[in-house]
Amino acid sequence: MDNPQSNQVALRNGFILEGCLKQAEFLNDAYDDVNLYARIIDS
Repeated sequence: MDNPQSNQVALRNGFILEGCLKQAEFLNDAYDDVNLYARIIDS
């Protein structure tokens, strides 16, 4: 996903980039990549 601000929000909040789904979303007549983030909370 080509949205640096959105990516930075996830990273600042403790999420890590787990992967990128290539051409996973169809928006505005074009396929876009989707970044997958995850966070594990210790209890």
